[in-house]
Amino acid sequence: MSDFKLSVEQEFELAAYRQRIQHLSLEQSHLALVGLYALMLERDAYYQGLLRVKWGIGDAH
Repeated sequence: MSDFKLSVEQEFELAAYRQRIQHLSLEQSHLALVGLYALMLERDAYYQGLLRVKWGIGDAH
């Protein structure tokens, strides 16, 4: 997947998340995936905005 290693705290969070989602229905799983994807897109937009400001190529919006 990636060359980055998770911290101990992140490994713990991942294990806890696995336990929480283990018994989700298919519909609940789909909703969770869509929610996670939306958060990923928001994070990407946030970092792109920070880079634009840092590099002086526009405002954050």
